[in-house]
Amino acid sequence: MKLKLIKFLAAVFVLTIIFSMSAYSADFYVFGINGNWIKKAQWEKILLGAVSSVVAHEAGHIIALELTNSSYSWNVTTFEFTSNSNSDAQMIGRSGFIAQHGVNLLLTSFKKESDFTKEYTLGTGILHLSYPLRNRSGGDLETLDKRGGNGMKEWMFFNGLLLHNIF
Repeated sequence: MKLKLIKFLAAVFVLTIIFSMSAYSADFYVFGINGNWIKKAQWEKILLGAVSSVVAHEAGHIIALELTNSSYSWNVTTFEFTSNSNSDAQMIGRSGFIAQHGVNLLLTSFKKESDFTKEYTLGTGILHLSYPLRNRSGGDLETLDKRGGNGMKEWMFFNGLLLHNIF
């Protein structure tokens, strides 16, 4: 039931954004970004924006791991860590989202129209909305659930922040 609800909410959210139209023109918008920007986009900034979103997420985890003095190992796809307290483990679990969306908030506050910001925002949106589907067993949301938090509530909170950053 929980997974069906996630899929339904993600589908409604994505379809609403994809098919939203400007009240003043017939331009096509994806995640709040006018589709016409792609014609003039600088591709190196687009690629850099998408990769930077992933890097910010993972850097958030590393910072939290270091601040909590947790032992950890990392390979390209996963972090393994041990933490003495549930609150530290919860912070480690949410720290990737905090960093990723925090950087997005700063970018959209100052440079919303740059190609880098647009692709960072688009990359963040795609990665965040698909997170529960890509990480069914393991991942940040499960870490929160196992250590006394509520991964679904936090995921929804970050959806709200994503909407703020998009619009």
